[in-house]
Amino acid sequence: MLVGSTPEQTVVDLVQHQQRGGGPSNVPTVIAEMPPLDGVTLAELVGRRPQPVAQRLGWFLDFVEIDVDLTNWNRSHGRVGQRLYLHVVG
Repeated sequence: MLVGSTPEQTVVDLVQHQQRGGGPSNVPTVIAEMPPLDGVTLAELVGRRPQPVAQRLGWFLDFVEIDVDLTNWNRSHGRVGQRLYLHVVG
């Protein structure tokens, strides 16, 4: 049986287990080569992981300049008018 993975699941796994994916310097390369990521799926997957994983994911997405649309996730979670940041804004 062959088990597959979505692009979003692959990105979250790669961020959480960087050493298994070629190390932290390889993560941005892989993320940049992924097809467009679904923000709702990404937010739900990373929400099940420890907070540092979400923070690192946000940093990597910023680094490779990938925008993730979380509009539908915000609306379904009662966050209309608010932004969900996957990274620490400082």
